[in-house]
Amino acid sequence: DAELITESATLKDSGVYNCTLKNEFGQEKITVKVTVIDKPEAPEGPLEVSDVKTDSVTLSWKPPKETGGIPITNYVVEKFDVKKNEWQKVSSFCRAPQYEVIGLEEGRPYKFRVSAENEQGVSVPLETEIPVVPKNPFCKFCDQNEGLNFCCFFVVILVYTVPEAPKELRLANQSSETAVLSWEPPNQDGGAKVTGYNIEMNECGSDD
Repeated sequence: DAELITESATLKDSGVYNCTLKNEFGQEKITVKVTVIDKPEAPEGPLEVSDVKTDSVTLSWKPPKETGGIPITNYVVEKFDVKKNEWQKVSSFCRAPQYEVIGLEEGRPYKFRVSAENEQGVSVPLETEIPVVPKNPFCKFCDQNEGLNFCCFFVVILVYTVPEAPKELRLANQSSETAVLSWEPPNQDGGAKVTGYNIEMNECGSDD
């Protein structure tokens, strides 16, 4: 029997190896596929932050290019409270490359990081580039002064009115009993879709 032992193998050592056996009668070559099992690489960035609310944000990322030769079993999500200066684990079990972090405090800056995990251990983390501040999604501008939060809201008010009269009323194919009417829609619909037209008739010489 023969064996080759490497004590410092890494993921990059995975691949196909050729082994040639020789003796006085000749030689024989065999091919061996080697898979090195290790901790995964960090998730692929960027670590994106979306759906920012007063007490939560949604994080998303891409799986690592190298999983360590075995499947990813979990993603570890952590938050960093800039004011408390400490990392805290916020996920108990996360299999998908997306996670909603809840229980945040409005107006406090946070950083986030995500690590990939398999049976061999946990990767180095992927971290957000800048702090994120939870805030009201309808607030377009926020500032802080002497510990107080000031927030400006932009409100759009839509006013609905009755539409204008139709345009260019035309009479065609007139007979003793029938007539065809046509017209153009009004220039102004009052801010809402026109749902119908009322057609009325008045006989000549009638006061109604």
